[in-house]
Amino acid sequence: YRLWLRVQGRFIDHFIAMAPGLEAEIATLIRPRRAMTRYPAISVIPDPALSLAQIDRLRAGAMAGPAVEGRRFVAIGRLARQKNFALMLEALARGAGPQDRLMLYGEGPDRRGLERLADRLGLSGRVHFAGHVPDPASHIGHGDIFLLSSDYEGVPAVLLEALATGQAIIATECSAAMRALLGDGALGRLVPVGDAAALADAIAQAGGIAQGGAASLAHALRFTLE
Repeated sequence: YRLWLRVQGRFIDHFIAMAPGLEAEIATLIRPRRAMTRYPAISVIPDPALSLAQIDRLRAGAMAGPAVEGRRFVAIGRLARQKNFALMLEALARGAGPQDRLMLYGEGPDRRGLERLADRLGLSGRVHFAGHVPDPASHIGHGDIFLLSSDYEGVPAVLLEALATGQAIIATECSAAMRALLGDGALGRLVPVGDAAALADAIAQAGGIAQGGAASLAHALRFTLE
């Protein structure tokens, strides 16, 4: 696969990175030839995954919710191996308190296995598999902390949606863009991919993650159609 990437770099004049941080990955894995001009062969154009109207809707839909014991975690994604929800469940079992809850929106081939894993980990009743829902991003603001446990991503639009809501974020460093997307840690907590202990530790300390509403909004605005 990496050899195939290098071959493409010989024939394509210009590459677009969809978020800051990805240009370095392109340069390393593809080694694009420099265009026959004074311009470099890689540019960054932030992925237009949001719109101003969508951001307004997401912010308006964010709510504190009724007073409950424990913290409310939210996750969204296909229930498939790439998203590594098994890692999330293991970390939740190790790091969450007895009153903490996870609402998981998404459907996929791994659902039954994940439900069995949740039972084996003693999370029955604390993890709700909501399945497929229309406009899942509208549910992000109903929780306290957004979780992302993927093994790999490009530019995860769901992370941009979480930023748009002003939600606290814990995520694996599943893309070369993640540090830039989360402001080098200012807008969320990053942990290594596949590290259940680190994710569990972040979950245990999730109450101390503060999200600056103005900062997350300013960052999300960079990724709008407008």
